[in-house]
Amino acid sequence: MTPELATRKFAASDMNQQTGQLTVTEGTDPIVELAMLDADGPTGIFIDHLGPIGW
Repeated sequence: MTPELATRKFAASDMNQQTGQLTVTEGTDPIVELAMLDADGPTGIFIDHLGPIGW
């Protein structure tokens, strides 16, 4: 198993009194992107709402 990692920041929501650094949409974008990867997609990547991030 090769890990794919999503953003290290958290989204502002009612749960955290809107103290997050991202909007809810920005916070979920990388999770949805990783979930949509097929078996032939990239592996061992780290992404945030702007795209891939270098390790």
